[in-house]
Amino acid sequence: MSRTFVTQSLSSTALCIFAALILATSLVSSNRSVNGAKERFSTLEFYWGTQFLPDHPFYVVLMARDRAQLWLAGADQEPALRLQYAEKRYQAARTLANNSKPDLAISTLSKSQIYVLDAARQLQVNGLTAEERVQLRSALDHSLYRLELFQDQHPDLDTELLRSLRSETQSILTAI
Repeated sequence: MSRTFVTQSLSSTALCIFAALILATSLVSSNRSVNGAKERFSTLEFYWGTQFLPDHPFYVVLMARDRAQLWLAGADQEPALRLQYAEKRYQAARTLANNSKPDLAISTLSKSQIYVLDAARQLQVNGLTAEERVQLRSALDHSLYRLELFQDQHPDLDTELLRSLRSETQSILTAI
């Protein structure tokens, strides 16, 4: 066997093991819920469509893909990815709320806002150009608009967690 073949085989094996670890971590973390794993499994739904929501068993595959993309992204690409994921999760939260799944909607919406806040913090740490500052202000303002829209449409789902995330977002927006 050639040295190149052995090196490529070891690299491929390491990547497969790494991918399996990411998938396993995602599976374990996604199946934990406030009320325990048993309740989580009892609320899973099988359906086919253009979008898998957090209540679908295949959603963990999407989460693993997102985590891998974030891990592989460079420091300049990661905030933009986080903002894209935030928008997708916001849309999923709206769908879940409209489908009478309030706990999952709140959880998904909070994850959406956490993605926005993480992107903002990362951009601030890296230093902002004038153009990035304008884009970040716009992204934060849009995320606040989404939170307010969600609250207006589903006032019964406005929790302390969502109010806290809204306040934190407003603080960062004011500081920029």
